[in-house]
Amino acid sequence: MAERRIEIRQFRKSDLTRLLQIENLCFPSEAWDRQLFLEYFARYPNLFLVAKFGRRIAGYAITCAGRERAELASIAVDPAFRAHGVGAALIEYTAAELQRRQVRHWCLMVRITNESAIRFYRRFGFVRTRTVRGYYEVGGDAWRMSWKLLRGSLPTKGGGKEIQR
Repeated sequence: MAERRIEIRQFRKSDLTRLLQIENLCFPSEAWDRQLFLEYFARYPNLFLVAKFGRRIAGYAITCAGRERAELASIAVDPAFRAHGVGAALIEYTAAELQRRQVRHWCLMVRITNESAIRFYRRFGFVRTRTVRGYYEVGGDAWRMSWKLLRGSLPTKGGGKEIQR
């Protein structure tokens, strides 16, 4: 079987239906709605990314960036495409773009019980910085994790998949 490439590109409004499907698969009780995605697109279009695995949209990532700090607002990969390097490609692409912009700190929130996500983020250098009680609407605490983005500090965790930019 031929190896499939992962293509990272900016979100287009025509992607929205597929992203809503992924969102509902990944976060059934806390899925974002159409309007929230469109609000993020309006405010942060350059770091609202989709990942295509072959010809299919497999995931997305949204990062809100300021001058020196950024926050990963959301990332999701269709369960059918996990373990193929899609999430890693999204993180690597975003980190490279943040470094290009000279952003120094990248943070995120993750449910403290989501061990697989915590392991995933740690692979890239994110570290836990504090606990945020009651962060999730449905109940549950979060860990704030952060990564100091230094020139040349970008690890490659994409599993050898070719990433097109």
